[in-house]
Amino acid sequence: MAALLFAIVQCSQNKGEVVGKDEVIDKLLNKLQPANGRIDVGTAEQAVNRQDVMTIPKLEEVPSFEVKWTTGIRDEDAISYINRFIKTAQNEHKLYQIPASITMAQALLESNCGKSRLAEKNNNHFGIKCFSKNCEKGHCSNFEDDHHKDFFRIYNSAWKSYREHSIFLNGKRYKDLQQFGNNYKSWAEGLSNAGYATDPNYDKKIIELIERFNLGIYDKSY
Repeated sequence: MAALLFAIVQCSQNKGEVVGKDEVIDKLLNKLQPANGRIDVGTAEQAVNRQDVMTIPKLEEVPSFEVKWTTGIRDEDAISYINRFIKTAQNEHKLYQIPASITMAQALLESNCGKSRLAEKNNNHFGIKCFSKNCEKGHCSNFEDDHHKDFFRIYNSAWKSYREHSIFLNGKRYKDLQQFGNNYKSWAEGLSNAGYATDPNYDKKIIELIERFNLGIYDKSY
């Protein structure tokens, strides 16, 4: 089956396809979010309460791609997820120098295109764990099938999860990866070598998702 490529463009009143208010809110958040990561999401939603459309181009077919490592990711789910969050990933790139392609590929993989339990219940799109010994109620959670010591962060919005991911990758453990610029292969290998995930094929999966959905174009198109 041919893979699909989605590219999001600026809002227009005159042409394109109509999408829901959630996407409009996400777009506005990208413009409103300050460097410290704090934003009143409720206020932002009220600000766009009377806006209910934005323009996106039609999906375009791209050459077929032989999927080896990420067969569990469906084209349709991935395109829908990219549609919603690519501008957020690009904004994080501007602020934290993490390639949008890397952020998006990690989010696709870690959250299963936003369909994982952590993404749906915790707004946690990157599998970020909680290591605090003084957690307050609502800060993290542990599901029945998790190890009793595995607690995962809870966020009040998906965007907060993206910001936490950016801050996390700017920490001491991953800071040196910025020397790779937009070289997504070096980034993927660096993340794997630094122990971001226990999966020995993690870098291969990230690289495959970037190439499968041509995510590299988003590192330059803003």
